[in-house]
Amino acid sequence: MSQKKDELLSHQYDGIREYDNDLPKWWLYGFYFTIVFGIVYAINYHALPTPLWGRPGMVAEYQAEVDEAARVSAGRPCGRWPVRRGSCRAPRRSRAALWCRYA
Repeated sequence: MSQKKDELLSHQYDGIREYDNDLPKWWLYGFYFTIVFGIVYAINYHALPTPLWGRPGMVAEYQAEVDEAARVSAGRPCGRWPVRRGSCRAPRRSRAALWCRYA
């Protein structure tokens, strides 16, 4: 098997010709690694319901924050002041008024 080193290609652009050289092995290995990493990343974070490693996605973090806020505010109806059920004095369109309406 003969090595074809420093062989010019037949095409040229703006008078510039290029050599037909192989890429370095370290470059190829890095390229292959990024392909494999991208596939594993896509499967781990986008295809699986919960990731095998790493933190959960944005939707899971949001849901955890909503659950935490609901747990913390469960003991505090209508904001910070204690009121009876259905007698909320908060403005009509506030979250506290909505909570009291459905409490």
